[in-house]
Amino acid sequence: MAALGYGTTSNRSPGLSMMCSWCTATTREAAAGPPAMGHTRVAQFLADLHCVRDAAGHASWWVGGHSWGAELALRYALAYPDQTRGVEYIGGTGIGHAFRPAYRAEMRRRLAGDLPRWEYLRDKHNRTAVEEREFCLLQWRPDYLPGPGALRKAAAMWDDQRRMNLRCNQELAADRSRDATTGAPLDRPVLILHGAEDPRPVWATDSLLAALPKGRRVVMPGAGHSPWVERPATVANVIRGFVAAADSLPG
Repeated sequence: MAALGYGTTSNRSPGLSMMCSWCTATTREAAAGPPAMGHTRVAQFLADLHCVRDAAGHASWWVGGHSWGAELALRYALAYPDQTRGVEYIGGTGIGHAFRPAYRAEMRRRLAGDLPRWEYLRDKHNRTAVEEREFCLLQWRPDYLPGPGALRKAAAMWDDQRRMNLRCNQELAADRSRDATTGAPLDRPVLILHGAEDPRPVWATDSLLAALPKGRRVVMPGAGHSPWVERPATVANVIRGFVAAADSLPG
């Protein structure tokens, strides 16, 4: 099961389908029209995921997420441990906000000569449709392995029918208490999967890994923030192997 990050549409690769049967849930209002003001809450997303599990007929399942969705998957496991067999935590940023200065610096370094244009579009109110696409591609490009393919991969995420939901993003940011992510022990297997070329530093997950009794971290060479896009077969094999090994253990 995949819980996706908020504010964007799905960029799930067909490579993920190689590893298991997926039930994909884009978080409520993540890429839809503007939500009602003040209605975006983490607790509602957790309840939504629980309803999806129940509707799918699973007594328990593996829950996985990417970026913010990684945190959501971990929060789900903490809230519903009896219904969670394990967690796939992909491209998450660990506990707290210590990663942000390093991430922002690396993002700006990768934008290089396009940084002034990104800053202009970021600060501009009422961007045109053309400018919105340009801004999003500039925002997403640094997330991929640096090189000529990064822009193409960023462009593949764009959907003319859907838009970034900034209000959803802002309301969730206000509602989250990131340090509460590990406020209770989680005796479930957790795979932390991080692209070596993700501008979000892998060390940001150090404290989270230390807090998980059954945690394992795999750093994927040649992959950025969405490692399944650049290394689909390898990512599928890693996740499939981790799930199979964990499910084979007694208890």
